[in-house]
Amino acid sequence: MKAFFFIFIYLYFLTFSLSAQKLFLTAKYDQNGVADPNFTSNKWKIDAIEGSFLYVLFEQEKEITDPKLYLFIDKKVVSQKNNKPEASFEEYDNKKIYINKKRSWAAIQYTFLQAGTYKISMANADKKIIISKEITINYKSKLLFSNHLDKQKYPISHQKIFTLNKAKQGVYIFIKDELSFNSESLKVVIEKQNQDGTYQKYIEETFFIDKELRFSFFEQQFDLKGTYRISVFKDDQTILSVGFLKVV
Repeated sequence: MKAFFFIFIYLYFLTFSLSAQKLFLTAKYDQNGVADPNFTSNKWKIDAIEGSFLYVLFEQEKEITDPKLYLFIDKKVVSQKNNKPEASFEEYDNKKIYINKKRSWAAIQYTFLQAGTYKISMANADKKIIISKEITINYKSKLLFSNHLDKQKYPISHQKIFTLNKAKQGVYIFIKDELSFNSESLKVVIEKQNQDGTYQKYIEETFFIDKELRFSFFEQQFDLKGTYRISVFKDDQTILSVGFLKVV
């Protein structure tokens, strides 16, 4: 009975310890290491040509005492074994995260270049895995920015930098996907970058569309110089695409 009690206590504290650690894949977090739930998901879409960067955010209840942590990234591959497909995770990449401040969280920016299923793991200084989770990366719909349209209402050219004069006249923001949006509305959140690198909401609008569309656009005026982040959400709050433009 005594042995059973100690086993129970051990399992209880082990479970509590594991639950006290969390791992997020996010596009936005604040100065306290809190991931924005609207920009956090286990499923993301990336630019098929340039890739897209996200933040791997680790947090726990107690202060991190290790001088560094490791981020291990494994990618799922499918091979043939006995004439049957067999999936497994293979080492893909790894990064060091140096802990320079006393706090209970750590984050690292990472650029995903390929679609696929990944297992991301955070490990301590001895390379012992602390926590892992699976994520899915697909190629995303495209955001294009332009001042000019053709007769079919499609951008003649596209760019990411606009003069203030042109931006005040209006910038056409296009979103397109290979498949239909499968959404009855699109929510567009435009944020302006502050001097410290964080973003502050500039404008938010919702457009109602035909859910079978896979191409849409809207016009937006920008009255201030700066860098803007444009995020487009489906009606279920899934992030459809994120893009950046600059007004000079």
